[in-house]
Amino acid sequence: MHDRSSDRIDTKIEVDIAVDGAHYSGHIVNVSEEGVGTQIVAVPISEVLDFHIIERTILELKIKAAGVEAFTLNCEVKWTRVTDDDESDQMLYMFGAELIKPSERFRHIINNLS
Repeated sequence: MHDRSSDRIDTKIEVDIAVDGAHYSGHIVNVSEEGVGTQIVAVPISEVLDFHIIERTILELKIKAAGVEAFTLNCEVKWTRVTDDDESDQMLYMFGAELIKPSERFRHIINNLS
């Protein structure tokens, strides 16, 4: 169980994830003023993803929310998890990250979600 200083809001915001020259597509699945929970788009189990994201990795999330001009968040990864979904025969790559200096623009989006 993670100690949280603010409540999480479930959502689905499309993002591009950039880390160490690698790019992934994914979704923010929950969000707060300090952090995000993110899932990489599921991939077939037969296609093992070269997953560069580990704890303490600094990465960029490019937000592509409907009706909002794209912008980037800088984050530090706090945890990662890789699981397989037997029903869909896919791997799910997930991570939680703390935002580094969250922008007012992002805070505005969060306030509109709650």
